[in-house]
Amino acid sequence: MKSEALYADNLNWLKHLKSLKYLDMSFVDLMDVSNWIDAVNKLPSLEQLHLGVSGITIHSNSLPQINFTSLKVLDLNFGIALNTLPLWLWNLTELTHLDLSHCFFKGLIPHELGYLRSLNTVLLRENNFKGISPKALNPLCNLSNLDLSYIGFSGEVVMWIKDFPSCNKSILNVLNLSGNSLNGSLFGWLEKMTELVSVDLSYNSLTGVVPVGVWKLPVLTKLDLSSNNLFEGVISEIELSYMRKLKELGLSDNNLTVQIPKDWNPTFNLQVIKLGSCRLWREFPFWIKGFTELTNLDLSNNGISDKLPSWFWDTFRNLQILDLSNNQIQGRLPALLQYTTLTYLNLSFNQFEGPLVPLPESLTTLDLANNFFSGSIQIPNPLLNIYTLRLSNNSIVGTIPISICKSPILLLLDLSNNNISGEVPACLGRSQQINILDLGSNNLLGHIPDSLCSLGALYVIRISNNHFDGAFPSFLKQCITLVILDLRQNNFKGILPDWIGESLSNVTILNLRNNKFSGPIPTQLGQLQYLQVLDLSHNNLSGSIPSLANFSKLYSKESEMKDDFLSYEKSGNYMYYMVLVTKSEELQFSKTSLLVESIDLSANNFIGEIPEFFGNLFKLQNLNLSGNHFIGKIPSNLGNMKSLESSLW
Repeated sequence: MKSEALYADNLNWLKHLKSLKYLDMSFVDLMDVSNWIDAVNKLPSLEQLHLGVSGITIHSNSLPQINFTSLKVLDLNFGIALNTLPLWLWNLTELTHLDLSHCFFKGLIPHELGYLRSLNTVLLRENNFKGISPKALNPLCNLSNLDLSYIGFSGEVVMWIKDFPSCNKSILNVLNLSGNSLNGSLFGWLEKMTELVSVDLSYNSLTGVVPVGVWKLPVLTKLDLSSNNLFEGVISEIELSYMRKLKELGLSDNNLTVQIPKDWNPTFNLQVIKLGSCRLWREFPFWIKGFTELTNLDLSNNGISDKLPSWFWDTFRNLQILDLSNNQIQGRLPALLQYTTLTYLNLSFNQFEGPLVPLPESLTTLDLANNFFSGSIQIPNPLLNIYTLRLSNNSIVGTIPISICKSPILLLLDLSNNNISGEVPACLGRSQQINILDLGSNNLLGHIPDSLCSLGALYVIRISNNHFDGAFPSFLKQCITLVILDLRQNNFKGILPDWIGESLSNVTILNLRNNKFSGPIPTQLGQLQYLQVLDLSHNNLSGSIPSLANFSKLYSKESEMKDDFLSYEKSGNYMYYMVLVTKSEELQFSKTSLLVESIDLSANNFIGEIPEFFGNLFKLQNLNLSGNHFIGKIPSNLGNMKSLESSLW
């Protein structure tokens, strides 16, 4: 059954519109339309076709005869590409604007692209091209806007630029090569493109200093060199003063040092400043006060240990994105925060304090972790747009507000390491697709809501160090995508169910330490082939250890689930902390815990002999079997455990 969104199941009715020049069906559901290209081919007068985000399938087949050759604008972004670029495309020689972004085409960008000599805009962002024909761009003398970002290019940037048509190097306005693996320097080519208005070379591997000529490009409004890691040198007010028309500047995450006097008065008004990891050092950069039109500010990871200026929130009323994380900035949230236009706010790892205040409804990401905030969580209105809410490691009290259940697209909820009490709202997860839930180290009690796995893919449940009780939660049987399950230090009791090994087949970390579980280890636990950390210590488990021989398989292949939650873009900056007893010490691991391989069965009532299968776990680093009642001979094949760093018997 179709949703309430506009849709069509065929486009045969188009053939009657012979005079149609402009057709825009963007965001109309056309997934069931298989003949869209045949229908469009019956429109000889068509000049603009917009089918972006409509779910169309783009075949690479040719057409017997091309009738819509008057087409000047073709927008098929977010289409579903079955193969390479469609063959009929090369007959549209009147095209001036081509947008095939986000279609995941494969193969080479062929030389036939050069047939479309009228093109002034080529947008091929986020495809899977493995390269480009040297002749593909050379004939395009009218090209002014080129976006080849995130398409998998690699190699020397200069080698790619040399194939760029000499006839248009002086007219190109927009160049976006971000998100590739290009290396080399900017010397000898970028400063020659004197008509550039926007340059985005972020997320590559470019090196060296930024040439003076780049700063002097006369009409440049955007320069983004962020996240290359290898740019170096010192950027001062002198370089920036050349750029009288600049609106967006991105230098984050390189080896650059930005040194600008506190009293500098810029002659332009930036809207975007991204200076993360640019060694601004201790004092807050007061010179940004002159940029009153700021909408995006990133000063993260700069060693700033200063108070947030009193003028900050009043001056930057138009801020939508603010990242001050990983500094030592002091301050408080403004009482009128809820009336701002912020969509992204990251103040984590600072020294902010005071009560939490009501939040703006526009927020999509809120990260206030690792500060000194206090008071209760203030969510008077539903946060309809929020997908990341992270308040961990503060001094927050009170209960989890029921209003949090009304945030329909919440993906990550991290309230760990606070003083939150009461029960978890029963409605949590009922209408949300939560991926990561971390409520560890609070004073919560009662039961976990059965609704948590009713929608979406839940990757992490961490509720350790609380007062939850009852049997092993039966609803977890539905959580088939779980990667991390951490129930340690609670009051759970009863036997471990057999279905753990069958239903939770993707679990990488299973931590049930310090509970009251009893009975034997179910043999089905051995089916957890991706398991890297198993901690059942400090319970009342008994009997002999069953054959868990399948554990040896998990060390012969990488877990396919690691990146699903650690690199999941919308899950935010989540850090999972794990405590292991190794080398007779209790150590804490963070994300690198997925590189640690450990089994801890200590402080239980296990009997019998130590099984020989442990000797097959060649990559096991930590094994703790102490505090049990084992008898008999220690298996000699334990000497095969070449990676073992700590063992307690």
